[in-house]
Amino acid sequence: MIRRWRKLITSKAVLLFFLLFVLLLLHYLKITKPIENILSLSIQPIQSQLYGWVRTFENKRFRSTDQQSNEEISAKQRELENQIKELIVENARLKTSIKQAKVLEEQALFLNEHSFRAITARVTSRSTEHISEGIVINKGSKDGLQPGLPAIVKNGIIIGVIQEVQDYSSEILLITSASSQLNGSIQNESHSPGIIQGAYNLSVQMNFIPQSDALSADQFVFTNGLDPFIPEGLVIGQIKQISNEPGSLFQQASVAPLFQPFEISILSILLP
Repeated sequence: MIRRWRKLITSKAVLLFFLLFVLLLLHYLKITKPIENILSLSIQPIQSQLYGWVRTFENKRFRSTDQQSNEEISAKQRELENQIKELIVENARLKTSIKQAKVLEEQALFLNEHSFRAITARVTSRSTEHISEGIVINKGSKDGLQPGLPAIVKNGIIIGVIQEVQDYSSEILLITSASSQLNGSIQNESHSPGIIQGAYNLSVQMNFIPQSDALSADQFVFTNGLDPFIPEGLVIGQIKQISNEPGSLFQQASVAPLFQPFEISILSILLP
């Protein structure tokens, strides 16, 4: 039985091989070309349909891939933009920290050189009422502060005097405020005295300077120690303009302060 199956399979294989050989021979002799043309024409619609299906599938796959790629690129771009924003913020914080550290160092050197007792404070807000301008700090009576104490920045530049005190905060009246007034002296041969008063919250005016004293622009003005709690030698500003009317007993000087209120973030309050 097995032999019969083997013979049958062998004979079929020989017959199939023979048929393939004959077809190949007829193809190369171009005898079957008319039949092949007919078959080719008959299956073209089927080929076109299959090709269309393949193209549709590939287009959908590529569009899906492109869309996914665009979404991934957009997400990556948003992530990079957020990282850039974070770096910008961190850079600003570092610059602020460096600036504050420099200010504290300058104040510490000045305080040590003059053996002043002081409390460091931070500005929390600003207050403006008509002709008065001030800043609010985060230290108050619980820290030993009281009205009349001077506030300084950098190398002993006086910016104002404490006006009101709460338990944990205080308001400093800036020297540029029209309601601010203190005693000062000019750095000249006569050490000319005068009264310092704020002008339009922008500068200060030095009044009641003796008419006989020689003044010049760019001379510095300092505190003279006549005000309670305010020591001598704190820098008030620099003379920019002099007003000297003939026949007057006194002359005046416009003095530019050496600070900008909006730039102040850390200051020192001198203690008695």
